[in-house]
Amino acid sequence: MKKSLKNKLKELFELDKEYYENKLREKFPDVSLIMSKKTPVIIYGAAKMGRIFKTNLIENGIKILAFADSNSDLWERDIDGIKIISPEELRKKHLDKPILVASLSCETEISEMLHKMQFPLVYPLCWLNYKYPDIFVSPEYFQQFNTLFIPENQFDIFTVNEFWEDEESKQVFYNIIKFRLTFDKSCIKRIRSKYKQYFEPGILSFGQEEVFLDCGAYTGDSVEQFYEEVSGRFKKVYLFEPDRSNFLKLCDTARRLDPLKIVPVNSGVYHLTGEISFRDSGGIDTRIGSGENSVFLPVVSIDDFLKNKEDATFIKVDIEGAEVEALLGAKETIQKNKPKLAISVYHKASDLWKIPLLIKSLNKDYRFYLRHYNTNEITDTVCYAV
Repeated sequence: MKKSLKNKLKELFELDKEYYENKLREKFPDVSLIMSKKTPVIIYGAAKMGRIFKTNLIENGIKILAFADSNSDLWERDIDGIKIISPEELRKKHLDKPILVASLSCETEISEMLHKMQFPLVYPLCWLNYKYPDIFVSPEYFQQFNTLFIPENQFDIFTVNEFWEDEESKQVFYNIIKFRLTFDKSCIKRIRSKYKQYFEPGILSFGQEEVFLDCGAYTGDSVEQFYEEVSGRFKKVYLFEPDRSNFLKLCDTARRLDPLKIVPVNSGVYHLTGEISFRDSGGIDTRIGSGENSVFLPVVSIDDFLKNKEDATFIKVDIEGAEVEALLGAKETIQKNKPKLAISVYHKASDLWKIPLLIKSLNKDYRFYLRHYNTNEITDTVCYAV
């Protein structure tokens, strides 16, 4: 008899933390080789994450031989005197060295390429962050493994598992949990939706009177998809983007699509209205936080913003880990109007279950679905509430 996904989920948690830790140690190379400071390393990925790795490794007395990158425009350049080399040069000169994968979006692609090139010591980001999260920084991977062994979280996981309306949602949920326990990327490969992120057919449907709040609008990719979905017929769109450089591009998108009914708002969304500190990257991952390159940017609660405006019918939230705060700031709107929701649930480990629980607490009439939109990586998981 075929096991139900609920029973398969129970079986995952019947095995203890030590069992899974032992399996991970068997699967990946020993990180103590890096931390011993006896063996110099290569960082694969010369973008922002690679630079963070570099700084943290040097602070810990670990020598970096080179950066490697697949982007040919970077070859022969350097970062603070550390040369950026091609994969081929890497193979010729450093085949026996530890290779640290410094990429979230291309982690699987890079790791698989290096394994095919016969590198024996490939350290993927998921493994590095699990072992030394303060050195190999990745908010998305942080505590994904450890949080699963907290009894309160396990209770919440089984509670949320009963929320899902269809088998596909249950399968996505199960596979994500299994990946977090095993770091087996085949779990992720099998669950990718073939449809557009935030606009899953069969879950969402749209009329001609939609009022869409795009929270984390970036430069306008989601609003362009929305415009296509509704064939340009809608009531109003509000686009929230705190990053100034992204916002200027977003304004261009709004003007091109419909300058009268699409309104860009140079603000983040939060549980309150005011100003808070952001790490302003000028890219896709500007997020709330302090430290180097942080700036104070405006935020607004959805409930405050919508006073004396149209009632929202659809809210999408993808704001780099502040989704819970945005939902708390939309409490009245969710309770009163029950807008369709598409909420990212991958930026923090507990978001996968805490966000559905929060939405359910605000309005018990919602139906819940879960979809994943990335072929190889942990990013782009969306909880729909309708």
